[in-house]
Order: sequence, then structure tokens, then C-alpha cells
Amino acid sequence: MIKIIKTSYLRNKERLDHKKKISDKDHHYFELAEKYLYNEIGTVLGMSYEDTKQYVINQVLASMGN
Repeated sequence: MIKIIKTSYLRNKERLDHKKKISDKDHHYFELAEKYLYNEIGTVLGMSYEDTKQYVINQVLASMGN
């Protein structure tokens, strides 16, 4: 799931940087993979989808600061 999210995110970012439209399929699969990943992690941690998403974002940002 993480690889799908990362690949899709980078592809979409590149398209936006070149002033191109993001394809509906790419956007759909990105959101679907993100939903599944955060729901799985949230189930294990006993957290809601939104809390899990924020938790993952905070952890990634914290790891980038090191």
C-alpha cells in the first residue's frame, strides 16, 4: 500500500509541477490505497481514520527532521 501511495503521490506531484491535470484514475487509486492503509493502521492502534492519518503524517515529518 505504501509503495502505491508513494508512487501515485510522486506522479501526481510531478504532473502538478508541470501544470498538468492529475488523471481521475490516479487520484482514485491514491485515495483508495490511502483509505485502506490508514484503516488498517487505525484498527491496530485503535484510532479513527482521521487520527491515524494525522499520526502517520506527524511520524513522517518527525523522521524527516532527524
